[in-house]
Amino acid sequence: MTIKVELHKRNVKLPSGGKAQYWTLRWWGTDGRRFSESIGRVGNVTKSEAESARREKEQAIGGGRIKRNRPKEMTLAEYLVLDREAIRGTVKLNTVESIRHSTAHALKAWGGATRLTSLGRGHVARLKTYLLDEAKVSETTVGKTLRTLKAMLNRALKDGLIHENPLAGVRMPKAQSRPKRIFSPDETRAMRTVASMLWWRVFIALGETSGFRKGELVNLHWRDVDFEAKTVRVSAKRAGTFTVKDRGEFPVLPWSAKSYEERTVPLPESTIRLLAKLQAESDGSPYVFLSLDRLARMAAVIAAKDKLGPNYEPANNMKARFDLIQKNARAFLAKERGVPVDEVPWPHGSLHDLRRTYGTRMARVVPMHVLKEYMGHSKITTTQEYYLAAETQDAERARAAMEALSNPNRTTRSGRNQDAIGQNEGVEGRTDEVQKHRKPRRLRGLQKRGGRDSNPQPPDRQSGTLTN
Repeated sequence: MTIKVELHKRNVKLPSGGKAQYWTLRWWGTDGRRFSESIGRVGNVTKSEAESARREKEQAIGGGRIKRNRPKEMTLAEYLVLDREAIRGTVKLNTVESIRHSTAHALKAWGGATRLTSLGRGHVARLKTYLLDEAKVSETTVGKTLRTLKAMLNRALKDGLIHENPLAGVRMPKAQSRPKRIFSPDETRAMRTVASMLWWRVFIALGETSGFRKGELVNLHWRDVDFEAKTVRVSAKRAGTFTVKDRGEFPVLPWSAKSYEERTVPLPESTIRLLAKLQAESDGSPYVFLSLDRLARMAAVIAAKDKLGPNYEPANNMKARFDLIQKNARAFLAKERGVPVDEVPWPHGSLHDLRRTYGTRMARVVPMHVLKEYMGHSKITTTQEYYLAAETQDAERARAAMEALSNPNRTTRSGRNQDAIGQNEGVEGRTDEVQKHRKPRRLRGLQKRGGRDSNPQPPDRQSGTLTN
């Protein structure tokens, strides 16, 4: 169905008593009502500019980029309540919390009484000014807030509440990414050695050999570990309870993976042995890393508040304890090497860096599409961009190759470098016997007598056989 947008001049009475004319676009909606939109005062906007605006509006409505009918009038505060109800149950609690923080910034910068349809580029500039100058947040938070609000306004656009998203086409600020911390095998060995609790030794080993996220590790059940097949599985958990004799009833926490997909990852024998030791010390909890005492404390919180908050940590003080383990591991390596602690480089790492370490190590031995599945990524670009990093051995290999390529004295007659291709592949590395029996390049594949085209013979004559 075609849509026709008309251009008119509308007479307006000014507060001073005078009169002015404004260019106005008018079109009919699907409900039989006529809609109009002012695009500027005659004289300030030329007829050519007004005509261009008319064509753009007609194309936008006809192409479905904006709704034909005028959006329902709604304030920003009213829409935030409506949007919160619409997304409830479809996104994770952490995402809901992120949206709440971003919309709180929008309410302070724009005001809850602001009409949704009035939002424009000026409001975007006001929001940026508020975030940087008044709220004094980082560039990372600015980018996250803008992306969250852009997604929210896209939902409003889809519902027909606004004609266009003011954040569409806005360039998002880019913050400097944190260097990827990849632990070396020596470093993870040292961390497992200095960890005083078996719990931490298993947690670190499983983190570096499965690539599981912290939430996936904490919510792991013993039934997810297959000791015979030497695999571990990420699977969703339904809310429920279980009973332990003489201890009472305990909760099973509802949980689902970030990707909402189940996956199985192979484990090395060393990690399986550590898991078996931890299971032998288990107090009967179905969780690998949550004890019955911890579950009892969580049950008390649920009873008091009806639920666990979005930022509730099932395991307490994990960051502080992991930092202490890294500090002790650095001292352990210094003592092992017989050098001062300051001479052992140890950039600070996080628990999530165990996952990055797994991704970087496994990228050397499995195809990228397999690694994507093991790590539970929906896109292979996520695996490549955020979880792979060059290691020290990569730098050493690259340095050796560049050193070889930049040294002309070690280049063979073929133009290839000895250090890059190996000593045994160059001309100088061949024995006299090999050189003696080596045919010149121009005679390879030719008959002993005659040139390339000299008296050619059919295949059956050349081989000395006859065909039927």
